[in-house]
Amino acid sequence: KTEDAAREMYNTSVKMQSMFFNTRDKDTEEETTIDAKGVDINTSSQESEDKAKKKSYFFFESLNLKTNDYDIKMSKAKYETAMSGVDIASFKKLQSLVVQAQNSSSLDDLNDIKISAINLLSNGMKVEIPDLSVENVEYKGENLGGFKLISALNVKEDKNLAAKMLFSPLFIVQNIDFKVHLEVSKKIYNKFVEEVPLALLAMAATKQTATDLVYDFSYINGQLKVNGNIVL
Repeated sequence: KTEDAAREMYNTSVKMQSMFFNTRDKDTEEETTIDAKGVDINTSSQESEDKAKKKSYFFFESLNLKTNDYDIKMSKAKYETAMSGVDIASFKKLQSLVVQAQNSSSLDDLNDIKISAINLLSNGMKVEIPDLSVENVEYKGENLGGFKLISALNVKEDKNLAAKMLFSPLFIVQNIDFKVHLEVSKKIYNKFVEEVPLALLAMAATKQTATDLVYDFSYINGQLKVNGNIVL
């Protein structure tokens, strides 16, 4: 279902009882399967003067991702994101360049994308993830619990950003504030540590409940904090 009230606004929603995709690489025999039930998708965009607001929502009652090596089942998987204060002209220019570069390996095209992306950021924007969560993850037949992430990022307007980044790309950091809240089950964390042992270092800064590890990250006005403790 699509509603297009005007060129400046649209809303698209999709509901499906189930969907199934299967692909196989002829050379490697690598097979990938995506099997989802109870699918609900909604995207919308609204333009006002020279700025735009965009929202996306994805929900899967169940989602199964399977390859030759992995078989992961997720229940109640949700992803919600919102962008606001997006400069319309810069965004459309970047979109056009990305589409153009898909059929080209030219270094000039890649450089144009870089310049366009910097120009987009120089106009400022806000990016929020109100909810990225999974109620339960099943891996190799074991229920591992779930996770939840909430984040907000603010890129401050800075018309001199392009000139500053000629000296160092790190200048972009001065224009960014963000907050991230993460809750992850201890079982998922332990599985992750098996694959990436260095993740043990993250335990030092965590808060814990009976079943979950909790992290609150923030970078505001150049100060980095983890669970309220200043790191940088």
